[in-house]
Amino acid sequence: MWEAIPRRSASPGHPLKDKDGFWVGTALEPYGLVYPQEDAAPRDSEPREWDDLLNPKLKGEVAQCAPTRSSSSNATTK
Repeated sequence: MWEAIPRRSASPGHPLKDKDGFWVGTALEPYGLVYPQEDAAPRDSEPREWDDLLNPKLKGEVAQCAPTRSSSSNATTK
């Protein structure tokens, strides 16, 4: 079955299996950054990429849903 799985997804071309044979991707889930612009404190710049969330000015303001509470994670594990 390993050989029947493509090395990368058709679009956008993410890896579907590990080059060393340790894992196979089973689901691609989109994630994004969401924040209320009208309620947000003034910032030097808006977060646009995941690394932007590492800005020390955002300490205490970044949250993530627990995987056990995420509908998309729940749907892909069944």
